Amino acid sequence: MQLNPEQNEAVYHQEGPLLILAGAGSGKTRVITNRIRNLIDAEGVSPRSICAVTFTNKSAEEMKGRLRSMTGKKLQGIFVGTFHSLGLRILRENIEELPLSENFTIQGQDDQYAIASDIQKEFGIDPEMLPDKVIIWNISQAKNSGLPQWKIGGLLEEKYGTPWADYFDRYQNYLRNTNSVDFDDLILMTRDLLQQKPEIRQKYRNRWQHFLVDEFQDTNPLQFDLLHQLIPPPHNLCAVGDDDQSIYGWRGADIRIILNFRESFPSAKIIYLEQNYRSTQTILDLANATIANNSSRHEKKLWSARGRGENAQVLEADTSENEAELIADQIALLQGIHKIPLSEIAILFRTNFQSRPFEEELRRRNIPYHLSGGYQFFDRKEIKDLIAYLRFIANPSDERSLLRIINFPRRNVGDSSLQKLRTMALLEKRKLWEIILELEALEITLPAPAFSGLLEFRDFIQKHEHGLRRPGNLSRAFTAMLEDMSLETEFMKQGVEENKIQGKMYNIKELVNSMYYFENQKKALPGAEGKQGLFEYLHYLSLVTADREDETITEKVQLMTLHLAKGLEFRAVFLTGMEDGILPHRRSIDEDTSDEGHSLEEERRLFYVGITRAKEHLFFSYARMRRSYGVETEAVASRFLSELPGDLMNWEPTESTNSVEDLLSLIDSF
Repeated sequence: MQLNPEQNEAVYHQEGPLLILAGAGSGKTRVITNRIRNLIDAEGVSPRSICAVTFTNKSAEEMKGRLRSMTGKKLQGIFVGTFHSLGLRILRENIEELPLSENFTIQGQDDQYAIASDIQKEFGIDPEMLPDKVIIWNISQAKNSGLPQWKIGGLLEEKYGTPWADYFDRYQNYLRNTNSVDFDDLILMTRDLLQQKPEIRQKYRNRWQHFLVDEFQDTNPLQFDLLHQLIPPPHNLCAVGDDDQSIYGWRGADIRIILNFRESFPSAKIIYLEQNYRSTQTILDLANATIANNSSRHEKKLWSARGRGENAQVLEADTSENEAELIADQIALLQGIHKIPLSEIAILFRTNFQSRPFEEELRRRNIPYHLSGGYQFFDRKEIKDLIAYLRFIANPSDERSLLRIINFPRRNVGDSSLQKLRTMALLEKRKLWEIILELEALEITLPAPAFSGLLEFRDFIQKHEHGLRRPGNLSRAFTAMLEDMSLETEFMKQGVEENKIQGKMYNIKELVNSMYYFENQKKALPGAEGKQGLFEYLHYLSLVTADREDETITEKVQLMTLHLAKGLEFRAVFLTGMEDGILPHRRSIDEDTSDEGHSLEEERRLFYVGITRAKEHLFFSYARMRRSYGVETEAVASRFLSELPGDLMNWEPTESTNSVEDLLSLIDSF
């Protein structure tokens, strides 16, 4: 495929700063690799003078592979890698200038948490009030702010209070005393070294004459500062990115860097890549219409030579389960009518908790699927823990489940105490639960906290077991048990990050919804009509979860979050949960600001990313009603749908066929 005029201009641009605004599906990787090849083959630039920066090791390896196939053995000396690997190389080459010896180590995340735990002990911090993960997260955010290292303590103090500067000093002292750095230091120390040592800065400016940075919209202030130190006049920086796909503000990316590129480099040339090679024009018109509502962006309009294509379809469902049924119907039609392989079909959602009804429905219909970037719903730890409660209450002889739940939530029952009880049960040929029931009468010595925790656990089970065992009462009784467990507080005590706590709570809510759906849908388990309860639900789960993912099957529907879908493409895409509070996310609606990580504009960019994953067939789906712990609430269709041109969408209420015969009849009618 030949380069189009804009791609050609980007490849052959000469000296000076260049910003390539590469719209979705516009062939940016092809432009980057061809530009490097042109520099080497046509311009006579030594590979040693080229520094190409990517955001992941995987993309760096892919770029190296493409370049090798294009240029043969002319790559010797070129740098292609991440910001972190770039910083590591510079630090190693200048180790004598640093307060480190050459055998320094890089502290991983678990090591960082251990350091933070030492800080908690030294300062007398209650880990439940200030978890180690929170300490490390805030230090990392401060390091990536772009401030000099000596100002970071002051920033933390100003933001969180006086002790934070001391926490930071203690953390940095530990790193120095152990001849180590963390991943943020790889960039921060490199930036500071180049700032403070002009001769070293000049050495690298002499070495690298041409810089290329991919995914430029994801750059944070510290990374941009590092680039400024490395790039000499005439600033041969080729930055490639798309502000409309900037979706990582919550991770520190600053969209203002790409928006203000010309302010940073007044002589910059800006080239727009607007021809899309992926999607039909209808899909691109929908994408253009939604992103035009953002005010903070470089204006561009994607177009395609692939023809108009078909309208998008809006699927209006009654419930989340009905939404999954409608989508499963459409998948059957896509296969039957359009002969689209399952691997070319994607179900995309805003957050992981939404996967549950899709997983259940696809399994019910024996449609293979793959869930990217996480555990399948019933494999998530919090879900397995809660199901273990149900298994134990249904079968008190299930010692494995008992051992899993006895300290969830934490009850101070240590391994040694449990071992004493298990030994007694073994000697007396009794069940462990029988021993716990008679705890006060046992001739055994246990620590007071463990004894108290066991009594608490016993009382908890006895309080809830009768309600959970009563047929038709499962979701109601389970909700009452959850209220007594106060799991959100428990996760906070464990130091789980706030955004992950919310995800776990959403998952737990979906588990309740699954029970409610099971109790109220006769088709949930054939033969269980009229008596759906705890035992039947556990049997149902056994059937649902029995089939593990078969790695020999390559044709699978792809399930993933919108964030994970970035960079991918599929012939058919379902954008699900199109409701206010899901997409856009509730936090973005509450904040309603244009520069926060969860702002409406970033949510709209996420929606735009989802639309532009589709090549031929695009579906939007939403439910009129959503359940929260079994209680139905009316859902409102996403405001983003109202921004789309109505003449490009078929917006009709639809009903699931729920019948193979109906589907075959519908397929035959085409």
